[in-house]
Parts: sequence; structure tokens; C-alpha cells
Amino acid sequence: LSDFIISSILLILMIIFGSFLIKSVSGEVRRREETEKLVNELKKANEKLKQLDEQKSEFVSIASHQLRTPLTAIKGYTSMLVEGTYGNVSNQAKDVISKIFQSSQRLVYIVNDMLDVSRIEEGRLKYSFEDVKIANLVKDVTDELRVNADLKKLKFSFSAESGSSDVIINADYGKIRQAIINIIDNSIKYTDMGFVLISLKKTKEGNNIVLNIKDSGIGMTKDQQKSIFEKFKRSKNAIKTHTEGSGLGLYVAKEI
Repeated sequence: LSDFIISSILLILMIIFGSFLIKSVSGEVRRREETEKLVNELKKANEKLKQLDEQKSEFVSIASHQLRTPLTAIKGYTSMLVEGTYGNVSNQAKDVISKIFQSSQRLVYIVNDMLDVSRIEEGRLKYSFEDVKIANLVKDVTDELRVNADLKKLKFSFSAESGSSDVIINADYGKIRQAIINIIDNSIKYTDMGFVLISLKKTKEGNNIVLNIKDSGIGMTKDQQKSIFEKFKRSKNAIKTHTEGSGLGLYVAKEI
């Protein structure tokens, strides 16, 4: 009798355990089927997003190319007007024309950044390396951007420490120039009063050359510092100070 009771209890326990096990297995099978379904749906969504991203990049590239031509013409003609190619222009008119020139120049920078972003995303940003005297390049950039600093009455200077003026680097001239323009222009843009100081110096070991850009701008928090080199990221201070920024300049500079 005791053996029968024990066997019966074991049988009941086995049945209960078996039913739980069957439920667990069937639930696991159902979850796997649902997971596979979700994975397939995600794959389709990712493919769609990829196609949309490619179309977006293609659109940005085409739009940027189309914008580049008229902007170049605007820059060229306004520059010629200021220089007096088409006759004497009053000082008042020159001021207005100069503002048009500066606005078109800023648009050219944005268009170049947009083109580079689309090339970076598509993995087709090409470099053509050559020997570049870095001090001359930085001086050209500062000369070009000086008018922006002068309009804001900033102290704007460039200095090359002894031994750095003749340093030659191997780089893509156009790309490294654009990266430096983006960083210096960023300093001017977000500095309303004070200074933007640019210097070039060799490291103590002499193996590297350092371009240092120091400004008295609006600054940012440590949290904001972590994201400023990301695409379309701008700090709250920057948005309040300069609403027209694209959030691409530093991203492109870092990628280059």
C-alpha cells in the first residue's frame, strides 16, 4: 500500500511537472516565433531606412552642388563691386555689399560642410596628399576670416613660434584648410567680445606641431563638450547666441 501511495504521489508530481514543462516549452517556442517575426520586421525597416538615408544623402549632394554655382557667382560679383571693377561705389553701398559677400561666404562654408557630410556618410571622401607649409595655410585662413572678427571688434591675431613657421606637413590642402576654417570660424562666431588668438608651435619633443585656438567666447559645460563634435549637435548657449548654425562644422573638422 505504501509503495502504491508513493508511486501515485510521484506520478501526480510528474504529471504536474510535465504540464509546467510543456507550457514552458510551448511558451518559449511562441516567444521565439514572435522574436523571429520582429527580427524580420526590423530587417525590412532597416532596409527601408537605409534606402531613405541614401536618398537623403543623394539629395543633399545634388542640392549642395546646385547651391555652389550661384553662391560662387554672388561672391565673385560682390567682390568685384567692392574693388571698384564696375566703377566707384559709395562707402554706404560698400558696407552693404560687404555684408552680402560675408553672408555668401558663410553659405559657401555650410554648403561645403553639407557636401562633405554626404561624402563621409557614403564613404567617398577622397584625399589628395601633398607637402603643405602649415604656417602659410593658417595665415591665409586668418586673413580670410579677419573681416568677420573685425566686424565684431575682436582682438584677432595669429603667431607662429620659432621653428614652426617652416614646418611642412603631408596633408590634403583643401581638406585641412576647411577643418581649420571651421574651427576658427566657430571661435569667432561664438565670441561676442574679447579675443580670438591663434598660435602655432612645435611640441617639446619636436615630433608634432600644435595649432592652438583660444577665445573668450560663451563657453560650454563638460556635458556639452562631449557632444559638440557630433553631427547636428549644438549647445544651448550656441543656439541662443547664433541661431543660424548648422551643427556640421566641428563634425566635419573632426572627421577630416
